[in-house]
Amino acid sequence: MPNWTPAQLTAMQLSGRDILVSAAAGSGKTATLTERIIRSLTEIPTDGRPRADISRMLIVTFTRAAAAELRARISAAISKAIAQDPTDRYLYRQLLALSSAQICTIDSFYQQPVRANFERLGLPSSFRLADEAELTPLKVEILEGLIEAHYFAWCDSSKQTDDPLDLLKTNSFAWALDDLLPRRDSGKLCYDLLELFDKLVAFPQGIELLAINAERLEAQSTLPFEQTDEGKELVAHLCMQLQHFYTVLMPMCCDLLSHEQTAVKYLPSFEYDMSVSKDVLSSIERGDWAGAAKVI
Repeated sequence: MPNWTPAQLTAMQLSGRDILVSAAAGSGKTATLTERIIRSLTEIPTDGRPRADISRMLIVTFTRAAAAELRARISAAISKAIAQDPTDRYLYRQLLALSSAQICTIDSFYQQPVRANFERLGLPSSFRLADEAELTPLKVEILEGLIEAHYFAWCDSSKQTDDPLDLLKTNSFAWALDDLLPRRDSGKLCYDLLELFDKLVAFPQGIELLAINAERLEAQSTLPFEQTDEGKELVAHLCMQLQHFYTVLMPMCCDLLSHEQTAVKYLPSFEYDMSVSKDVLSSIERGDWAGAAKVI
């Protein structure tokens, strides 16, 4: 049996109210949801309420694989409960109802009312959702047209000035490409943009994440870089690396002292690296970036 956290157990057991569970990716949300469903179907409530009915549940996931796995785990749990109590007819009914239960992806859930009302929406009865193999060429074709349109707009503006900075400032599209896609001259600009889009839509904020971060960066534009969010993260990582180098080099220097011939060749270099790591780390911790640059 998994070692459930107190928060997960609360999410499984709390009843009689709406529940919103927010957690990071990989933290066990799907496993917790599955266990909550299984317990509601197989365990008899102590307060006299009836057990849950799988046919009255709507269980929505993001992928078909997750939906299939969830259905399989519920089936296995009900079968196990039946094996422990073969006289429980309610469990048999749940197992039979599982095949038609609403365990699906978000898109397939919304597809059902659309398919039931296709004639009112002016759609053919044979409509279907396109798969990624069909969508990718369409995305590429549309995006290449947009890139070409913006590129020619940039070329038109470039005729008015010879200053490279002015060229970028007169076209936000070119400016964005310089910031986001340094490989834009590789001939794969369209695929780079699609890859960036796929990464952004995986976040809850979607492509709005760009605007959110742009506003945050604008608010921090007057700060020294090391005081911005990104700067603090980089400084912390740099200090960790320098501390690691110093920690590794110190015992190596001590070990070299016991090998005279090797020490003559390598000890000065190792001691220099250790000294530089220590001095740069001290300078950074004091906020003396000029001093750190001099040491290097």
